[in-house]
Amino acid sequence: MDARWFMAKRMNGWIGAVVVVAMMMGAGGASGAVAVKEELKECALPHGEVVLPVAGTFEAANGEFLKLADGSLVKATSVWQAKKPDDVAAMQRGQVADLAFLSEDNGTLWAVSGRVVDLGMVYLSDLSGVKMDRPAEIRGGGGRPAGIIRGVQEGRTFLVETTEGKFALVRVLEVSKVGAVVQYVYQPTGGTMFEVPKGEFLDVVPWVALREPAKKVTRTTAIANPPTPTPVPTADRVEGQRVPDIDLVGQYGASAIANGVSAMKSERTSTVLEPPFSYHMRQQEVMIETRMKLLKGDAKTSTEIEKKVDAINELAEMRADAAAEEMVKQIAFLNPRGAGTEFQDSVHPCFAGLKKLGSAGSRAAVKGLREMDLGSESESLESPSYRAGLLALVIRAVEGDDVGLYILRRERAATNDVKRQRMYDQLISPEVKNIR
Repeated sequence: MDARWFMAKRMNGWIGAVVVVAMMMGAGGASGAVAVKEELKECALPHGEVVLPVAGTFEAANGEFLKLADGSLVKATSVWQAKKPDDVAAMQRGQVADLAFLSEDNGTLWAVSGRVVDLGMVYLSDLSGVKMDRPAEIRGGGGRPAGIIRGVQEGRTFLVETTEGKFALVRVLEVSKVGAVVQYVYQPTGGTMFEVPKGEFLDVVPWVALREPAKKVTRTTAIANPPTPTPVPTADRVEGQRVPDIDLVGQYGASAIANGVSAMKSERTSTVLEPPFSYHMRQQEVMIETRMKLLKGDAKTSTEIEKKVDAINELAEMRADAAAEEMVKQIAFLNPRGAGTEFQDSVHPCFAGLKKLGSAGSRAAVKGLREMDLGSESESLESPSYRAGLLALVIRAVEGDDVGLYILRRERAATNDVKRQRMYDQLISPEVKNIR
Protein backbone atom coordinates (compact mmCIF):
# COMPACT_ATOMS: atom_id res chain seq x y z
CA MET A 1 0.00 0.00 0.00
CA ASP A 2 1.60 3.31 -0.98
CA ALA A 3 1.13 7.03 -0.36
CA ARG A 4 -1.27 7.45 -3.26
CA TRP A 5 -3.66 5.02 -1.63
CA PHE A 6 -3.35 6.96 1.61
CA MET A 7 -4.14 10.27 -0.09
CA ALA A 8 -7.18 8.81 -1.79
CA LYS A 9 -8.44 7.28 1.48
CA ARG A 10 -8.14 10.58 3.29
CA MET A 11 -10.22 12.22 0.54
CA ASN A 12 -13.28 10.12 1.41
CA GLY A 13 -12.49 7.04 -0.59
CA TRP A 14 -11.24 6.10 -4.01
CA ILE A 15 -13.09 8.98 -5.65
CA GLY A 16 -10.21 11.25 -4.57
CA ALA A 17 -7.71 9.17 -6.48
CA VAL A 18 -9.95 9.23 -9.55
CA VAL A 19 -10.14 13.02 -9.37
CA VAL A 20 -6.37 13.47 -9.08
CA VAL A 21 -5.51 10.95 -11.79
CA ALA A 22 -8.09 12.52 -14.12
CA MET A 23 -6.52 15.91 -13.51
CA MET A 24 -3.09 14.53 -14.36
CA MET A 25 -4.26 12.79 -17.51
CA GLY A 26 -6.08 15.88 -18.67
CA ALA A 27 -3.03 18.03 -18.02
CA GLY A 28 -0.70 15.64 -19.76
CA GLY A 29 -2.57 15.99 -23.02
CA ALA A 30 -2.65 19.77 -22.97
CA SER A 31 -0.36 21.66 -25.27
CA GLY A 32 1.98 24.33 -23.91
CA ALA A 33 0.81 27.90 -24.18
CA VAL A 34 2.80 30.54 -26.04
CA ALA A 35 4.99 32.57 -23.68
CA VAL A 36 3.64 35.92 -22.55
CA LYS A 37 5.21 39.32 -22.27
CA GLU A 38 4.30 42.33 -20.17
CA GLU A 39 2.55 45.44 -21.42
CA LEU A 40 5.01 48.20 -20.48
CA LYS A 41 3.08 51.28 -21.60
CA GLU A 42 2.91 52.55 -18.00
CA CYS A 43 6.66 52.17 -17.50
CA ALA A 44 8.36 55.58 -17.34
CA LEU A 45 11.80 54.15 -18.11
CA PRO A 46 13.00 53.64 -21.71
CA HIS A 47 11.97 50.17 -22.82
CA GLY A 48 11.34 48.09 -25.90
CA GLU A 49 11.29 44.74 -27.64
CA VAL A 50 13.87 43.69 -30.22
CA VAL A 51 15.39 40.70 -31.97
CA LEU A 52 19.04 40.00 -31.18
CA PRO A 53 19.90 38.45 -34.55
CA VAL A 54 22.49 35.79 -35.24
CA ALA A 55 25.27 37.18 -37.43
CA GLY A 56 24.86 36.22 -41.08
CA THR A 57 21.06 35.93 -41.02
CA PHE A 58 18.65 38.19 -42.89
CA GLU A 59 17.57 39.49 -39.48
CA ALA A 60 21.10 40.83 -38.97
CA ALA A 61 21.08 42.92 -42.14
CA ASN A 62 20.97 46.13 -40.09
CA GLY A 63 23.26 45.00 -37.28
CA GLU A 64 23.82 42.17 -34.83
CA PHE A 65 24.61 44.09 -31.62
CA LEU A 66 22.02 45.88 -29.48
CA LYS A 67 22.70 49.35 -28.10
CA LEU A 68 20.45 49.44 -25.04
CA ALA A 69 20.51 53.24 -24.63
CA ASP A 70 18.36 53.71 -27.72
CA GLY A 71 17.25 50.21 -28.74
CA SER A 72 19.21 50.31 -32.00
CA LEU A 73 21.07 47.52 -33.75
CA VAL A 74 24.72 48.17 -34.58
CA LYS A 75 26.90 46.55 -37.23
CA ALA A 76 30.18 45.11 -35.98
CA THR A 77 30.42 41.87 -37.94
CA SER A 78 34.22 41.81 -38.20
CA VAL A 79 34.57 42.17 -34.45
CA TRP A 80 31.86 39.58 -33.88
CA GLN A 81 33.63 36.98 -35.99
CA ALA A 82 37.07 37.56 -34.50
CA LYS A 83 36.15 38.09 -30.85
CA LYS A 84 39.79 38.91 -30.11
CA PRO A 85 40.51 40.49 -26.72
CA ASP A 86 41.81 43.70 -28.28
CA ASP A 87 38.77 43.99 -30.54
CA VAL A 88 36.36 43.46 -27.65
CA ALA A 89 38.29 46.00 -25.56
CA ALA A 90 37.92 48.49 -28.40
CA MET A 91 34.15 47.97 -28.40
CA GLN A 92 34.08 48.54 -24.66
CA ARG A 93 36.24 51.65 -24.91
CA GLY A 94 34.19 53.09 -27.75
CA GLN A 95 30.90 52.17 -26.02
CA VAL A 96 29.76 50.91 -29.39
CA ALA A 97 27.25 48.23 -28.37
CA ASP A 98 26.03 46.25 -25.37
CA LEU A 99 24.40 42.91 -26.11
CA ALA A 100 24.44 40.14 -28.69
CA PHE A 101 23.15 36.61 -29.22
CA LEU A 102 25.15 33.64 -30.51
CA SER A 103 23.62 30.43 -31.81
CA GLU A 104 26.26 28.21 -30.19
CA ASP A 105 25.57 26.12 -27.06
CA ASN A 106 21.80 26.16 -27.68
CA GLY A 107 21.78 29.94 -27.49
CA THR A 108 24.37 32.19 -25.86
CA LEU A 109 23.96 35.73 -24.54
CA TRP A 110 26.97 38.04 -24.73
CA ALA A 111 27.18 41.20 -22.64
CA VAL A 112 29.98 43.20 -24.25
CA SER A 113 30.83 44.89 -20.93
CA GLY A 114 31.54 41.45 -19.49
CA ARG A 115 29.09 42.05 -16.64
CA VAL A 116 25.73 40.24 -16.61
CA VAL A 117 23.83 38.10 -14.10
CA ASP A 118 20.94 35.65 -14.53
CA LEU A 119 18.07 36.68 -12.23
CA GLY A 120 15.94 33.64 -12.99
CA MET A 121 12.44 32.99 -14.33
CA VAL A 122 10.90 36.31 -13.32
CA TYR A 123 8.92 39.04 -15.01
CA LEU A 124 10.38 42.52 -15.34
CA SER A 125 7.76 43.92 -12.95
CA ASP A 126 8.73 41.31 -10.34
CA LEU A 127 12.02 43.19 -9.98
CA SER A 128 10.42 46.61 -9.55
CA GLY A 129 11.91 48.40 -6.56
CA VAL A 130 14.43 45.62 -5.85
CA LYS A 131 17.89 46.94 -4.96
CA MET A 132 20.43 44.91 -6.93
CA ASP A 133 24.20 44.86 -6.82
CA ARG A 134 26.37 45.44 -9.84
CA PRO A 135 26.80 42.17 -11.78
CA ALA A 136 30.15 40.48 -11.32
CA GLU A 137 32.27 40.09 -14.41
CA ILE A 138 31.97 36.68 -16.07
CA ARG A 139 35.53 35.91 -17.11
CA GLY A 140 36.37 34.86 -20.62
CA GLY A 141 38.57 31.97 -21.64
CA GLY A 142 39.14 29.39 -24.33
CA GLY A 143 38.69 31.96 -27.07
CA ARG A 144 35.53 33.36 -25.50
CA PRO A 145 35.17 36.99 -24.43
CA ALA A 146 34.02 37.94 -20.95
CA GLY A 147 30.29 38.24 -20.32
CA ILE A 148 29.15 34.98 -21.93
CA ILE A 149 26.10 33.08 -20.61
CA ARG A 150 25.42 29.77 -22.36
CA GLY A 151 22.19 27.83 -22.79
CA VAL A 152 19.89 30.83 -22.54
CA GLN A 153 16.28 29.84 -21.77
CA GLU A 154 13.07 31.59 -22.68
CA GLY A 155 11.46 33.43 -19.77
CA ARG A 156 14.70 34.17 -17.91
CA THR A 157 15.60 37.74 -16.99
CA PHE A 158 19.11 39.20 -16.86
CA LEU A 159 20.64 42.32 -15.34
CA VAL A 160 23.08 43.68 -17.93
CA GLU A 161 25.66 46.39 -17.47
CA THR A 162 26.15 48.42 -20.64
CA THR A 163 29.51 49.57 -21.99
CA GLU A 164 28.54 53.06 -20.79
CA GLY A 165 28.24 51.86 -17.20
CA LYS A 166 24.42 51.98 -17.16
CA PHE A 167 22.10 49.02 -16.50
CA ALA A 168 19.17 47.25 -18.14
CA LEU A 169 16.82 44.39 -17.36
CA VAL A 170 16.55 42.03 -20.32
CA ARG A 171 13.95 39.24 -20.48
CA VAL A 172 14.24 36.56 -23.16
CA LEU A 173 10.88 35.95 -24.85
CA GLU A 174 11.88 33.53 -27.58
CA VAL A 175 14.99 31.73 -28.82
CA SER A 176 15.29 30.50 -32.41
CA LYS A 177 17.99 29.64 -34.93
CA VAL A 178 17.96 33.21 -36.28
CA GLY A 179 18.11 35.05 -32.98
CA ALA A 180 16.50 35.82 -29.63
CA VAL A 181 13.50 38.07 -29.08
CA VAL A 182 14.01 40.09 -25.90
CA GLN A 183 12.10 42.68 -23.93
CA TYR A 184 14.15 45.23 -22.01
CA VAL A 185 13.91 48.15 -19.59
CA TYR A 186 16.83 50.60 -19.50
CA GLN A 187 17.87 52.71 -16.50
CA PRO A 188 19.43 55.94 -17.87
CA THR A 189 20.50 57.20 -14.42
CA GLY A 190 23.02 54.42 -14.01
CA GLY A 191 21.41 52.79 -10.96
CA THR A 192 20.40 49.15 -10.60
CA MET A 193 16.90 49.82 -9.26
CA PHE A 194 13.99 49.83 -11.72
CA GLU A 195 10.39 50.95 -11.41
CA VAL A 196 8.35 48.68 -13.67
CA PRO A 197 4.59 48.84 -12.99
CA LYS A 198 2.65 45.63 -13.50
CA GLY A 199 0.82 45.63 -16.81
CA GLU A 200 -1.35 43.29 -18.79
CA PHE A 201 0.08 40.04 -20.10
CA LEU A 202 0.20 39.77 -23.87
CA ASP A 203 0.86 36.73 -26.04
CA VAL A 204 4.27 36.51 -27.68
CA VAL A 205 3.75 35.98 -31.39
CA PRO A 206 6.22 33.30 -32.57
CA TRP A 207 8.99 34.67 -34.75
CA VAL A 208 8.90 33.85 -38.46
CA ALA A 209 12.36 33.84 -40.03
CA LEU A 210 12.85 36.41 -42.77
CA ARG A 211 13.36 35.32 -46.38
CA GLU A 212 15.13 38.52 -47.40
CA PRO A 213 17.23 41.12 -45.60
CA ALA A 214 15.36 43.19 -43.06
CA LYS A 215 14.26 46.61 -44.24
CA LYS A 216 14.89 49.81 -42.38
CA VAL A 217 12.21 52.33 -41.50
CA THR A 218 12.39 55.83 -40.05
CA ARG A 219 9.88 56.43 -37.33
CA THR A 220 9.81 58.81 -34.37
CA THR A 221 8.42 57.01 -31.34
CA ALA A 222 8.34 58.66 -27.94
CA ILE A 223 9.83 56.53 -25.20
CA ALA A 224 8.10 57.31 -21.92
CA ASN A 225 10.01 60.11 -20.14
CA PRO A 226 13.16 59.96 -22.28
CA PRO A 227 16.34 60.98 -20.44
CA THR A 228 17.15 63.71 -22.97
CA PRO A 229 14.89 66.38 -24.53
CA THR A 230 15.80 65.27 -28.03
CA PRO A 231 13.78 62.52 -29.73
CA VAL A 232 15.16 59.11 -28.87
CA PRO A 233 15.16 56.67 -31.79
CA THR A 234 13.64 53.25 -31.11
CA ALA A 235 12.90 50.21 -33.20
CA ASP A 236 9.77 49.05 -34.93
CA ARG A 237 8.56 45.72 -36.29
CA VAL A 238 8.65 45.49 -40.07
CA GLU A 239 7.80 42.27 -41.86
CA GLY A 240 8.10 40.53 -38.51
CA GLN A 241 11.45 42.21 -37.75
CA ARG A 242 12.45 44.94 -35.31
CA VAL A 243 14.92 47.23 -37.04
CA PRO A 244 16.69 50.44 -35.99
CA ASP A 245 15.31 53.87 -36.79
CA ILE A 246 18.75 55.25 -37.65
CA ASP A 247 21.91 53.83 -39.16
CA LEU A 248 24.44 54.06 -36.33
CA VAL A 249 27.11 52.53 -38.53
CA GLY A 250 26.87 55.47 -40.88
CA GLN A 251 26.82 57.85 -37.93
CA TYR A 252 29.97 56.43 -36.31
CA GLY A 253 31.79 55.68 -39.54
CA ALA A 254 33.27 52.38 -40.65
CA SER A 255 36.73 53.29 -39.30
CA ALA A 256 35.56 53.99 -35.75
CA ILE A 257 36.03 50.47 -34.47
CA ALA A 258 39.27 49.95 -36.40
CA ASN A 259 40.78 53.10 -34.88
CA GLY A 260 39.70 51.98 -31.44
CA VAL A 261 41.35 48.61 -31.99
CA SER A 262 44.66 50.23 -32.96
CA ALA A 263 44.57 52.45 -29.90
CA MET A 264 43.78 49.61 -27.56
CA LYS A 265 46.48 47.27 -28.87
CA SER A 266 49.16 49.46 -27.30
CA GLU A 267 47.47 49.62 -23.90
CA ARG A 268 47.79 47.16 -21.05
CA THR A 269 44.81 44.94 -20.21
CA SER A 270 43.48 45.56 -16.71
CA THR A 271 43.51 42.76 -14.15
CA VAL A 272 40.13 41.20 -13.31
CA LEU A 273 39.70 40.67 -9.57
CA GLU A 274 37.33 38.17 -7.97
CA PRO A 275 34.35 39.99 -6.38
CA PRO A 276 34.10 39.80 -2.57
CA PHE A 277 32.12 36.99 -0.98
CA SER A 278 29.59 39.51 0.36
CA TYR A 279 28.67 40.33 -3.23
CA HIS A 280 27.67 36.74 -3.93
CA MET A 281 25.66 36.58 -0.72
CA ARG A 282 23.77 39.75 -1.62
CA GLN A 283 23.16 38.43 -5.13
CA GLN A 284 21.65 35.26 -3.67
CA GLU A 285 19.45 37.34 -1.37
CA VAL A 286 18.07 39.17 -4.39
CA MET A 287 17.44 35.91 -6.22
CA ILE A 288 15.62 34.46 -3.20
CA GLU A 289 13.56 37.64 -2.81
CA THR A 290 12.34 37.58 -6.41
CA ARG A 291 11.42 33.89 -6.21
CA MET A 292 9.61 34.33 -2.91
CA LYS A 293 7.39 36.91 -4.59
CA LEU A 294 6.45 34.32 -7.21
CA LEU A 295 5.89 31.62 -4.58
CA LYS A 296 3.53 33.85 -2.58
CA GLY A 297 1.70 35.21 -5.62
CA ASP A 298 -1.33 33.78 -7.39
CA ALA A 299 -0.80 31.54 -10.40
CA LYS A 300 -3.80 31.07 -12.66
CA THR A 301 -2.56 30.89 -16.23
CA SER A 302 -0.35 28.09 -17.49
CA THR A 303 2.57 30.50 -17.83
CA GLU A 304 2.13 31.84 -14.29
CA ILE A 305 1.98 28.28 -12.93
CA GLU A 306 5.16 27.40 -14.82
CA LYS A 307 6.95 30.43 -13.38
CA LYS A 308 5.80 29.55 -9.88
CA VAL A 309 6.95 25.95 -10.23
CA ASP A 310 10.36 27.14 -11.44
CA ALA A 311 10.59 29.53 -8.47
CA ILE A 312 9.81 26.72 -6.00
CA ASN A 313 12.40 24.43 -7.58
CA GLU A 314 15.05 27.13 -7.58
CA LEU A 315 14.37 28.08 -3.94
CA ALA A 316 14.88 24.44 -3.02
CA GLU A 317 18.10 24.24 -5.06
CA MET A 318 19.41 27.35 -3.28
CA ARG A 319 18.51 25.77 0.08
CA ALA A 320 16.42 28.83 0.94
CA ASP A 321 15.25 27.76 4.42
CA ALA A 322 13.15 30.94 4.69
CA ALA A 323 10.83 29.51 2.02
CA ALA A 324 9.93 26.42 4.06
CA GLU A 325 6.95 27.88 5.96
CA GLU A 326 5.45 29.30 2.77
CA MET A 327 5.88 25.93 1.04
CA VAL A 328 4.01 24.30 3.94
CA LYS A 329 1.12 26.74 3.44
CA GLN A 330 1.06 25.84 -0.26
CA ILE A 331 1.84 22.14 0.09
CA ALA A 332 -1.17 21.20 -2.06
CA PHE A 333 -0.35 23.70 -4.85
CA LEU A 334 -0.85 21.70 -8.03
CA ASN A 335 1.33 21.59 -11.10
CA PRO A 336 -1.21 20.17 -13.61
CA ARG A 337 1.55 19.38 -16.10
CA GLY A 338 3.48 17.26 -13.64
CA ALA A 339 3.22 13.59 -14.56
CA GLY A 340 6.38 11.93 -13.31
CA THR A 341 6.82 8.53 -11.73
CA GLU A 342 6.99 10.03 -8.24
CA PHE A 343 3.39 11.15 -7.84
CA GLN A 344 3.65 13.80 -5.11
CA ASP A 345 7.02 15.14 -6.29
CA SER A 346 5.81 15.80 -9.83
CA VAL A 347 2.32 17.07 -9.02
CA HIS A 348 3.04 19.03 -5.83
CA PRO A 349 6.27 21.06 -6.26
CA CYS A 350 6.16 22.38 -2.66
CA PHE A 351 6.14 18.77 -1.43
CA ALA A 352 9.30 18.06 -3.44
CA GLY A 353 10.79 21.40 -2.38
CA LEU A 354 10.34 20.72 1.35
CA LYS A 355 12.10 17.38 1.00
CA LYS A 356 15.03 19.05 -0.77
CA LEU A 357 15.28 21.61 2.05
CA GLY A 358 16.00 18.71 4.42
CA SER A 359 15.76 19.41 8.13
CA ALA A 360 14.36 22.92 7.54
CA GLY A 361 11.54 21.39 5.48
CA SER A 362 10.89 18.71 8.10
CA ARG A 363 10.73 21.25 10.95
CA ALA A 364 8.34 23.42 8.97
CA ALA A 365 6.14 20.38 8.23
CA VAL A 366 6.00 19.45 11.94
CA LYS A 367 4.98 23.01 12.78
CA GLY A 368 2.42 22.97 9.97
CA LEU A 369 0.76 19.82 11.37
CA ARG A 370 0.77 21.30 14.86
CA GLU A 371 -0.94 24.52 13.72
CA MET A 372 -3.12 23.23 10.87
CA ASP A 373 -6.77 24.31 10.88
CA LEU A 374 -8.70 21.04 10.98
CA GLY A 375 -11.94 22.46 9.67
CA SER A 376 -14.54 20.57 7.70
CA GLU A 377 -13.41 17.81 5.35
CA SER A 378 -14.04 17.91 1.62
CA GLU A 379 -12.93 16.15 -1.53
CA SER A 380 -10.60 19.04 -2.34
CA LEU A 381 -6.82 18.92 -2.54
CA GLU A 382 -6.91 21.69 0.07
CA SER A 383 -8.71 19.46 2.61
CA PRO A 384 -6.92 19.20 5.99
CA SER A 385 -6.44 15.41 5.74
CA TYR A 386 -4.88 15.60 2.28
CA ARG A 387 -2.50 18.38 3.25
CA ALA A 388 -1.66 16.64 6.52
CA GLY A 389 -0.83 13.45 4.63
CA LEU A 390 1.62 15.31 2.39
CA LEU A 391 3.30 16.99 5.36
CA ALA A 392 3.63 13.68 7.19
CA LEU A 393 5.30 12.13 4.15
CA VAL A 394 7.76 15.05 4.05
CA ILE A 395 8.76 14.31 7.64
CA ARG A 396 9.17 10.59 6.99
CA ALA A 397 11.10 11.14 3.77
CA VAL A 398 13.55 13.59 5.38
CA GLU A 399 13.97 11.90 8.75
CA GLY A 400 13.52 8.26 7.71
CA ASP A 401 10.59 6.05 8.65
CA ASP A 402 11.67 5.22 12.20
CA VAL A 403 12.50 8.76 13.27
CA GLY A 404 9.60 10.20 11.27
CA LEU A 405 7.08 7.93 12.98
CA TYR A 406 8.63 8.75 16.35
CA ILE A 407 8.13 12.48 15.68
CA LEU A 408 4.50 11.93 14.69
CA ARG A 409 3.82 9.81 17.79
CA ARG A 410 5.51 12.45 19.95
CA GLU A 411 3.32 15.18 18.46
CA ARG A 412 0.26 13.01 19.00
CA ALA A 413 1.09 12.57 22.68
CA ALA A 414 1.69 16.31 23.11
CA THR A 415 -1.80 17.42 22.05
CA ASN A 416 -5.08 17.23 23.98
CA ASP A 417 -7.15 18.07 20.89
CA VAL A 418 -9.18 14.93 20.13
CA LYS A 419 -9.55 15.87 16.48
CA ARG A 420 -5.81 16.43 16.11
CA GLN A 421 -5.08 13.16 17.92
CA ARG A 422 -7.28 11.38 15.38
CA MET A 423 -5.33 13.06 12.57
CA TYR A 424 -2.02 11.78 13.96
CA ASP A 425 -3.50 8.30 14.37
CA GLN A 426 -4.27 8.28 10.66
CA LEU A 427 -0.79 9.55 9.77
CA ILE A 428 1.01 6.79 11.71
CA SER A 429 -1.23 4.01 10.43
CA PRO A 430 0.80 0.86 9.56
CA GLU A 431 -1.05 0.74 6.24
CA VAL A 432 0.84 3.80 5.08
CA LYS A 433 4.21 3.19 3.42
CA ASN A 434 6.66 5.99 2.80
CA ILE A 435 7.56 7.13 -0.72
CA ARG A 436 10.84 8.98 -1.12
